Amino acid sequence: MSHWSVITGITIPPNTFGKGLYIPHWGSIVVNGSARFGDNCVIQSGVNISEGVRGGDHVYLAAGAKILMNVIISDDVIVAANAVVNRDVTEKNVVVGGIPASVISKRGFRDRLKV
Repeated sequence: MSHWSVITGITIPPNTFGKGLYIPHWGSIVVNGSARFGDNCVIQSGVNISEGVRGGDHVYLAAGAKILMNVIISDDVIVAANAVVNRDVTEKNVVVGGIPASVISKRGFRDRLKV
């Protein structure tokens, strides 16, 4: 474990996220080394990502979200706070939430950027 992982509580191995990863807060974030996400993702504190997870571009992982093994998440998806994603999110530009997570809104990450 690196010095910065100990100080920040964040464990994100190299090459798991594309360019533009944004982490607004310190705090327990754990990402398995076999996970792969695209560009311009946001990850909040308390997030845990298991092995084999694949995520697209513009994925927002809210505080406390859990992504279980081998799940695929499409582009422009928001995973709500404390959601547990245990199956693929194949629809783009949606919000998923709950335990287990399901689609709760058709206005995903890109739609929320528009004012």
